Amino acid sequence: IVAKGTLSELFMNLRSATPGFRTALLEQLTSARVEVLLAKTIDAGGSIATLRLAMRKLGEADGDLLAHLEQAIGARGFLRLVLANGTLIELFRILEYATPDFRVVMLEQLTPTDVATLLQKVAPGEAHGIENLHFSVRALATGSDQPGRMEVVLDVHGWWRLLIVASSLNSVSKITQAMSNDFRAQLIATSTELSVLDWRGIIARGLFLNACDFATND
Repeated sequence: IVAKGTLSELFMNLRSATPGFRTALLEQLTSARVEVLLAKTIDAGGSIATLRLAMRKLGEADGDLLAHLEQAIGARGFLRLVLANGTLIELFRILEYATPDFRVVMLEQLTPTDVATLLQKVAPGEAHGIENLHFSVRALATGSDQPGRMEVVLDVHGWWRLLIVASSLNSVSKITQAMSNDFRAQLIATSTELSVLDWRGIIARGLFLNACDFATND
């Protein structure tokens, strides 16, 4: 795996292996080998969607093994990979599928500079990537002050930047409903700063029914 594969292949192989072999393979995963796999995954430059899917499958099969892998790779290792090959949306997905304790550690490592870098990489109109983001936002609400941490680091203006670039009215509604009450109130208060052009972009990405529902309910 170290010679030919990437982190995604490692995760998928571990998911398919027998419990005894998973443990033996994990014992061979040194920090030097993790660094090689990280570098190769970053150099490949491809989507990291398969990694988050592998994390989900591995967590379903063996949560303890996923926790061991997270510790071996480290929070900064995951963030290096997301900063190189992903966007803010991929970060949310990885946080959603990570173990609860590791989510806390990753959020503690996340800096405003990291957030700004990831925000810049979100493609305009990437509505397909954000439409189900409320599930990830809600997942961060399980324990600790994770929602508050993500809200503070991204801040109100960062959230609106993400929503203006990539959301539909449907996703605006669902994402804000998944936020904490205080932060939702701040977000709504600053919504008056959006331009007509901003709202047109958001409306155009959804269905007419979404616009009617939003006007009626939100």
